[in-house]
This record gives sequence, C-alpha cells and structure tokens, in this order.
Amino acid sequence: MTRRLTDMSLFSVIWLNQTAPVRLRIILKKAPGALPPGAFSLFCGAERSARPPTGVFMFARAASVLLMAISTLPAFTLAPVTAVAQPVPPPIIAGYGDVNRPVSGAFAPDKNQHYKLVFRVSQAAATPGTVNPGLNEVARVINLYGSAGVPADRLDAVVAVNGGATPAMLDEPHYRKLFGTANPNLSLIQALSAAGVKVTLCSQALAWHHYSPAWVAAPVIRTPSALTTLATLQNQGYALLDTQGAR
Repeated sequence: MTRRLTDMSLFSVIWLNQTAPVRLRIILKKAPGALPPGAFSLFCGAERSARPPTGVFMFARAASVLLMAISTLPAFTLAPVTAVAQPVPPPIIAGYGDVNRPVSGAFAPDKNQHYKLVFRVSQAAATPGTVNPGLNEVARVINLYGSAGVPADRLDAVVAVNGGATPAMLDEPHYRKLFGTANPNLSLIQALSAAGVKVTLCSQALAWHHYSPAWVAAPVIRTPSALTTLATLQNQGYALLDTQGAR
C-alpha cells in the first residue's frame, strides 16, 4: 500500500509492508531569501524499521542517495530573454546629411563589401548663405553607408563639382567678397575630406565663372573637367550617383 501526504512545504512517500515499513521522506523547502522567488532546495532522508525487507530498503536507499545528490545542485530560475539592442554607429559626416535610422530592408549595404562611388554636384544652393544641397546629399549617402555598418575605409568616394555649384568651392575671402556672406560649405567640404571623400572641381567651370584657380578652397582638387572625371571613374568601376534635385 502507498500513501502520499502533501502540504506546501513537505511531501512524504511511504512504502508499507506487512512486516516492516520503509519511509522515504522528501522535503521541499524554500531556498534562502537571497535566491529568486520560486527557487527551491531539496532535502531528503530515509527512515526504516529494524527489520526492513531487503528489496524495498535497497530501493529506498538508492532513491535517497539520488535525491540528496540532486539537492546539492544550485537552485536556479529561468530569467526572461531580452533582446540586446545593437549600437547605432555614429555618422561618418557629423552635422550633415541626416538619415532615418535604422538603415535596413532589401538591398541594404553590406558592411563587408568595398564601395566605389562618384557623385555629380552641379546645382547651386537657393541662397548664398545656405549649404549646397548636392554636397549635403553626398554627406547623407556616406552616412547611409555608415549607418548600415560600412566603415569609412571601405568607401572610395569622389565628388565632381561643376555648373551652378562651382561658387561653393571658393575660399572664405573670395566667397565673402562675391556674395557678402561666409561660405557655408567650407566646414562640410572639410568634413568630407577628413572622411576620405575627394571633392573635385571642374577647371572648365572655374574658367567659365572667371574665377582664378587661386580662389579655390584648399581641400578641393581641380580636374580638367567634371565630365571626364565622371567617365574616367566609371570606367574604373565607380558607381555614378547624381545629386540633381537634392534638397
């Protein structure tokens, strides 16, 4: 006959035999307060009469040893699994070219790939006191790649400037003399150059505007023409990105 006696802290399993009862006593106690709620420690013991039946006692003793071994294991509870947010890389061109984060979806940039980009910038800003939107678009594209995890050293980028964007390449004194305000593009040109982006200016456009080559801001690289720059780099595997219509 078997009888089970249970309550909140104790349950016993008793094997009864006509000649000698064997009691296997298992105690389930709450663990110390330092452990999380719901964690338990297990204690057990075995009691037997003076003349137990051999088979029953051997079973009880084996069960007692097993349960005592289990009771020495540390109590634990399962903690809820929480997603770890991936850190967002800082923009490569800080202060310009804002992007909507996160950068994800189909055809997202591969951070392990090397990219070769050439930008055409040929439109003027709305006013002389505002940053050229084409240059800002260049910064935005660079930051898009950076936000996707592509480091700056995996981007080979060249900007080919001509047309209405030519005045944006002038140094501070000559720009102020011509337009009566500071050149708002110089800090962006410096930031692009610091990130490894080569900003170039078409010598044909420079001559058309009657600007001296000495007026060009220091980081800007003069080329024979913007169109030949675009063709040369495309033949070298650069992808052409046109900033026309950028705002």
